Amino acid sequence: MKQPFFFLLTMVYLCSTLYAQKDTVYVQGYYESGGTYGTLNDAIETAINDGTINNTVFKLTPYEIYVLDRNINLDRGQNLELVAPKPLKAGDSAAVQHSAPPQIVWTEEHDNDYTTNERQYIIRSYGDIIMKNIWVRYADMAGNKTSSSIVFEDQDDANKPEQGYFEGCLFDYAGIGAEAGGTITVKTDHFDGEFQNCYFRNNQDNHFRYYGRAVSFPYESTGWHYDRLLFENCTFTNISRIVAMEGNEYGSNIHLNHCTVLNAVEWIVQSGWIENLSITNSIFVNPAMMGYRALDVCNDGQNYDEFVAGFCNPPKGGLIQDVVPVDSFGFEVDFTDMDRKIVVGFSNYVYQDWLKNWYSECLWCQNNIQQGHPEENYKPFPMLGEEALAFIDSTDDDGNKIFTKMNIDMPTIYEIDPLFVEPATNQDTLLLFLEYKWYS
Repeated sequence: MKQPFFFLLTMVYLCSTLYAQKDTVYVQGYYESGGTYGTLNDAIETAINDGTINNTVFKLTPYEIYVLDRNINLDRGQNLELVAPKPLKAGDSAAVQHSAPPQIVWTEEHDNDYTTNERQYIIRSYGDIIMKNIWVRYADMAGNKTSSSIVFEDQDDANKPEQGYFEGCLFDYAGIGAEAGGTITVKTDHFDGEFQNCYFRNNQDNHFRYYGRAVSFPYESTGWHYDRLLFENCTFTNISRIVAMEGNEYGSNIHLNHCTVLNAVEWIVQSGWIENLSITNSIFVNPAMMGYRALDVCNDGQNYDEFVAGFCNPPKGGLIQDVVPVDSFGFEVDFTDMDRKIVVGFSNYVYQDWLKNWYSECLWCQNNIQQGHPEENYKPFPMLGEEALAFIDSTDDDGNKIFTKMNIDMPTIYEIDPLFVEPATNQDTLLLFLEYKWYS
């Protein structure tokens, strides 16, 4: 009797799995379609109108371009899945080139006013998004930068977070978006984001002082929340911040593992309104390049000699801008400092010599020194500020560590130049960018 029952159970499982599978829609790109714009917009809108959007996988062609001629909008209860084949890593060079991820770009035919709603959103979603092996280029067909974002909006369901899963994706040339957010902008009570093997690069912004962010709440927003952000095997180059939040929101679980960061302008995680955080097995080269000045940490009446002697306030950190105690959040949360878990270890945090030298050798820096104003020059950030370290390592009257779930494993933190096989090729441009930002 067991065999027929097992057979029946197996058939039920296979049938349920079969019916759970999604239909695949192959979307033609710009060249396949004879130079047509909006093919991806049309395919998605057709599925929305047919009521099949949640049962559809949109498959894009490698080495193609998909030109958006309008925003992609997903209403509540509508989810989007965009995929492409995984690129080749070795073999015939032409075959590898033609396996490159398909690019999503904007049409160059647009209103030049970036504050309009016309191109604010590459995707504006009140549901979930899955993207695999897609190259999102925040520019138009003519190569002009656009002020756009992929935005997750709040769907007003307290029991279900908005979810974003991104694997093998390249986010290129993104600024902070028209809402002053990031490559991924979060406007939800509950957001669950996972990034596997993704690459964020050249995330600079034309309208603001610093580069763009990987994931961010909008500027000066209130009440949004990261349930979880996981970055694993990801790379970040020429970017400002990986995770941004500015004091009116917080993140519950933020994790970076096996990631590489090269040339970040500001902090890796900004700021310390965090419940649980882990940064492990990662390489940080030239992080928080903007640095800090004596002017930022010295009190009125203190001179530069006192700064050099260490009598001014200690700077914040470059890896985590700060670790804010719960009673200083400025809003209520359902956890205490005793509940928080913060772990940093098995990582490399280093400034390369060419950048360390630039803090005093740039023309503007030398002029400050010659004119007797060395306090205006910048210096590289430490990995973590003294106040944050002191808070994490707090002890009671008996010398016992108070916050047992917080640990900065200093013996496993290294300051070694990894000597990348392919060093950055834009060093001169980057140095000029920094000098301009220091005195602008």
